Amino acid sequence: MPADIARPERLPSGVTAQTGGAPVECAPEGLDYRGVFLSDPNAVIAVDAWGRVAAANPACRHLWHAPAVSLIEAPFLSLIWPEDRTRAQEAIDAARAGATQEVSLALARRDGQRQDATVRLAALPEGCTLLYLVPEPAAGAAHAAGEILRHVVDGSAALFFYHQDAEGVLEYVSPGVSRVLGYAPDELVGTPLCRLADAGQPEIPGRDGMGGDHDGARVSCFRHRSGRTVFLELIESPVRREGAEAGVQGLARDVTRQKRLEEQLAHEALHDPLTGLPNRALFLDRLQHTARAATREPGALFALLLVDVDDFKRVNDQMGHELGDRVLIDIAARLQRCVRPGDTVCRLGGDEFTVLLHSIHDPGDVTRVADRIRAELVSPFRLSPHELFVSTSIGIAVSSTAGNDLGELMRQADTALYRAKEGGKARYELFDREMHESTLARLQLESDLRTAVRGDGLTLQYQPVISVETGHITSFEALVRWRHPERGTLSAGQFVPVAEDTGLVAAIDRWVLREACRQLYAWQRQFGDRSPRVSVNVSVRELLSPDGVENVRRVLAETGAKPSLLRLEVSEAVLGDPRVEEVLRGLRALGVVVQVDQYGTVGSTPGSLWRLEVDAVKVHRSVLAQSAADPEVLRAIVSLAHALNLPVVASGVETEEQMGSLRDLGCDFVQGFFVGGPVDAEEARRMVTAGQPL
Repeated sequence: MPADIARPERLPSGVTAQTGGAPVECAPEGLDYRGVFLSDPNAVIAVDAWGRVAAANPACRHLWHAPAVSLIEAPFLSLIWPEDRTRAQEAIDAARAGATQEVSLALARRDGQRQDATVRLAALPEGCTLLYLVPEPAAGAAHAAGEILRHVVDGSAALFFYHQDAEGVLEYVSPGVSRVLGYAPDELVGTPLCRLADAGQPEIPGRDGMGGDHDGARVSCFRHRSGRTVFLELIESPVRREGAEAGVQGLARDVTRQKRLEEQLAHEALHDPLTGLPNRALFLDRLQHTARAATREPGALFALLLVDVDDFKRVNDQMGHELGDRVLIDIAARLQRCVRPGDTVCRLGGDEFTVLLHSIHDPGDVTRVADRIRAELVSPFRLSPHELFVSTSIGIAVSSTAGNDLGELMRQADTALYRAKEGGKARYELFDREMHESTLARLQLESDLRTAVRGDGLTLQYQPVISVETGHITSFEALVRWRHPERGTLSAGQFVPVAEDTGLVAAIDRWVLREACRQLYAWQRQFGDRSPRVSVNVSVRELLSPDGVENVRRVLAETGAKPSLLRLEVSEAVLGDPRVEEVLRGLRALGVVVQVDQYGTVGSTPGSLWRLEVDAVKVHRSVLAQSAADPEVLRAIVSLAHALNLPVVASGVETEEQMGSLRDLGCDFVQGFFVGGPVDAEEARRMVTAGQPL
């Protein structure tokens, strides 16, 4: 990058690519737009939405008598002569509004001198403006300007002079026309220049009914002799003879490269660089146009489909981002095959796409498109030598459910997508009012839960665990409850799934551990050697956090609780993971008792106990329920655990018959409503103080 070219971060991505990054892909004519910017003999700058210079090419040095890099970040108006700043700002505002502008301005050079220039302005994305500046001759040299300019034009590859009579017929064309349009001058003299204009493009200014005032500049399309399109900037002024207009004299400049650059920048600002689909900015623009069109047609509907590739992270992780990108390109092509020509498919980012359906008649039209999408994407993606299958979840919202609120329509589609994911993925959901009410209720629950976690809305209850042999309480399981101000006390099953989705589960886990250890220390001080143990369920997320073991050690040290009286329960489903096993070894090294929880729920076999580095086994209630018909599985678990010197806790004991069976099998401890439900800390203390068998 040249020393006097800068690339600020807030410059739009398209401009950055031209002024400092790698050259963009060439247009069909082989143009390097970064090269255009750097090599243009005229000064070119980009002004950002805040009115500051965001990029400047080397030619700016000659206009302001200062290195181009010194202009970066300067307020653009500070580079304009004070008397012309208002006109300069007006020209920028008009360009941003979509009107190509040309204005004569006096520049404030860095040496304090004034420099007149003709400035052409064009809008760029993100509120930026591109300016081309051509210096005007000083007043003292005006008498020689014509001849000098003629020599310059005749020697230039991009300029030519011409004269037209009052009928628009060319009387003179300078030799440069052969380099610009491919014709010799004598081939064009005697014909109207407008005959070379591209059909369907705006006609050039002239006296043959094509325009009035010839002052200023316009850009028009012309046909090169080879057939390709050339963009010419025409600067014309009337020729007067004996006080009457007798024709036009003009200067034509080939601005094809600049025009292609503008088009390229505009395209890059509105399209996804990977798939070529419209991006989020263009999608929002088309959504607004569609909504406005629908208001003019009574009963007209449109629909929004959010399409998300299920578990796409797995594709990138297992196959690499290069193959992942190829899958996304293929998905984009397949989605376009599923919609009508007037509909819009966009890529919002990552593996998220959106489909905008125009002019639909009923929701059935939308679901049929969703079915086509699912059918199109179910076929394998063949990426030699791989064959990949993916599924998609789709959320659908129809305009009739959101009124004129486009933000609400997008939220509805997102809600429907969430419901599709929640329902098992590889499916679609159509938003309805029931879903809306359910979503509002869930959002309110999430808000209330955040308040409860920050405040004192959570509490612990303690369910007793008794010895089968003595009937005495040996420990309590700490169970988190939420004291909801309107819904009463909620069990963990009623709010922990919400906590997991919102990322609050880690904060809840840590609160439970600290509160349980605080209570454990209080019982230690009161009961001494008779103090009951306390069991706390630990989530996988908390276990695998970088400071999972350290947090347990810190809580024990701060509360004074004995590690040997703390029992951490870990679901059997996560055991066998080397990362979890390493964490469990760290916990046991602290002196904490580790108990496998929910044993028997993940296709366990009695032999699986051999590999578990735990201190006790807690059998799930489902195993106990099945033992009424087939007691052999429970018998085998108890026998093997005892062979490994592991005590067995049976949960979910609800009947006297179950209690008798467990006693016959030699189970060590039981827990359930038959022997005692959850109670608050004070009642638990009273039960231990009483010391009577339950």
